Amino acid sequence: DGIDVLVNNAGIAEPTLLVRQSVASIRATVETNLLGAIYVTQAVLQTMVRQRSGLILFHSSVAVTQPQSGLAAYAAAKGGLETFALSVGREYRRRGIRTLCLRLGPVQTAMYAASPEADQISNGDRLMDKQVPPPAVIARFFEQLMRSEDRLLTGSTVVLDCGYSLGSE
Repeated sequence: DGIDVLVNNAGIAEPTLLVRQSVASIRATVETNLLGAIYVTQAVLQTMVRQRSGLILFHSSVAVTQPQSGLAAYAAAKGGLETFALSVGREYRRRGIRTLCLRLGPVQTAMYAASPEADQISNGDRLMDKQVPPPAVIARFFEQLMRSEDRLLTGSTVVLDCGYSLGSE
């Protein structure tokens, strides 16, 4: 009957310099990465408010603070997502609803596989063990969060990037 957890995990990116990116591509990027999360969150909030509990996870990206060339619309949408997560956390914390934004680094997904090989090598060099983690590693972390009732992590953005944000050596 209830909704315990919502994971806003949708994401697309079309690496293209902004001057060459079509309006349709920009729109799809913003609609998928930001508006989709807003609409789905809005749809579950009524149930979570009624039950006075729930966890809403948002999947963001290191592109928010370290955008790569060709990902302007993607980085902007993920930045908006982080602000949205913070806003929802503030609005609904007194109703027992927790929000948490996970700012991820490179993950072995189809979107990552489609990125240029030079970018993949450069990204890998920035990681602690030079290995881009598979989605299963991130999923295990999500599972731990979903099982936890820990209120210490609410309204926060947690960086999970294997050291990517530290930059290259």
